[in-house]
Order: sequence, then structure tokens, then C-alpha cells
Amino acid sequence: SIPRPSPDFAYFACAYDLADGPVSLRVAPWPSYWSLSLYSAESDNFFVVDDRETNFDARITLIRAGARAPEEGATTVVESPSRRGIALIRRLAPDVASHAAAVEAARGDICMPMAPA
Repeated sequence: SIPRPSPDFAYFACAYDLADGPVSLRVAPWPSYWSLSLYSAESDNFFVVDDRETNFDARITLIRAGARAPEEGATTVVESPSRRGIALIRRLAPDVASHAAAVEAARGDICMPMAPA
């Protein structure tokens, strides 16, 4: 058994690669505290958003630094300083029942390349 970094949180991670274009990220709604942190390939944290900033969920379009953002979509556009990195979602889930609910909520998270225009 591997312990969680903090027993009060449920963690979900996604490795991304911007080689083929933008990546769509979405944090599914969660009724308590949550955060989305983006890390570069060098493990530098370059973006964080949480429930206090966006209410219930987050929708991010991740692009390479200097790339042109896609025209469509009402999402927040974030530039990654590296082609590859990790998106880390944390949800407050201090007990067994809320942790199970967080696992279920994570099924609605999205971390995938955007369809080419």
C-alpha cells in the first residue's frame, strides 16, 4: 500500500504532451475544495486554479508557449513552458465516503488532445 501525500485529499494526475497541438483540461465539479496545478517537464509549477477562483469546475486549453490559441471555446488559455508536463488535480476528501465520491467525480475530468481544426 502506498500512502497518499496527504490523507485528506484525493489525487488525480495526467501527463500531457503538446507535440500535436493544444490539450483540453477540465476539472469536473466538486462541492468542496479542489485545485488544478500544472507542472512543466522540469517540475516547475506554472499555473494553479482552485474552487475559490472558478466556483465549481475549471476548463483550460493548454498550449505551447508562443503558440496561437484555438479560436473556438470559452476556456482559459494557459501557455506551458515545456512541451510535456503533468496536470495534478486535488480534491478535499478526508474520509472514505468522500474519497469514493472524489474517485467518481474524477471520471468527469478531461485531459486530452484537442481535435485538429
